[in-house]
Amino acid sequence: MSSSSTGRRRLGALITILGILLLLLAAFLLIRQQIAFQRMRAELRRLDATTTAFAAQPTTTATLAPPASATPAPATATPAPPTETPVPSATRPPDTATPPPTITPTPSITPTPTVTPTPVSAPIVRIVAPAIKLDAPVVEVGWIVVNDQGEKRSEWTTADYAAGHLLTSPRPMQGGNIVISGHHNVAGEVFRYVVDLKEGDDIILTIEGGRTFTYRVTEKLTVQETGASDAQRQANARYIAETPAERLTLVTCWPYWTNTHRVIVVAKPVKP
Repeated sequence: MSSSSTGRRRLGALITILGILLLLLAAFLLIRQQIAFQRMRAELRRLDATTTAFAAQPTTTATLAPPASATPAPATATPAPPTETPVPSATRPPDTATPPPTITPTPSITPTPTVTPTPVSAPIVRIVAPAIKLDAPVVEVGWIVVNDQGEKRSEWTTADYAAGHLLTSPRPMQGGNIVISGHHNVAGEVFRYVVDLKEGDDIILTIEGGRTFTYRVTEKLTVQETGASDAQRQANARYIAETPAERLTLVTCWPYWTNTHRVIVVAKPVKP
């Protein structure tokens, strides 16, 4: 047997061994990737049933129903009974003279007060943030009641393929904290790039009928949610609580490959 044949056989055996090793490595990486993917899917299924916002308390939050504009019934004035103007005794005519005519005073009527209705806007139907190319529909979302180790509590739901306006938070022109949430890595990934918003960026809300309202970002922060203490969760929840002045708050999960934190963006209205 020639040395060249032996060399070729050894080279062939070496190539075969290398091929087997590469196949084993590929199989190992594939199995590892599948395990990580299954874990991520389990985490997403668990968190998809809850809100990307925080555990709110909708039962204690004022509803969106605007105050009714009541018009009080017109005031009914009762005219004073007619009285006769007394004539001084020194100038009273004789009994045979024609008596003076009776003067009936004009009744005084209090005008009905007018009630100025509180400005109430239509539902929010769209959200646009040009800086991150966000342009998505908006729907109103409610909450679900979950059993957490025997204790029932309410959690906000999250809209699929749309941004979700928390129905107990106000609308534009109503004052208070307008809260809108959205998915960042599933069901349309509507809020995927909310994390990239910066102070000074504009966010535009459109209500039914086409009227728009502009808000400017004043604050952005990231807070821990998974594994956070009760005190930390309560501190996080204050960002979606009622506020005395009008503002817009966007909430989504972070980072992209999981949902352990929350990104919160606060924007103030821009006066026309």
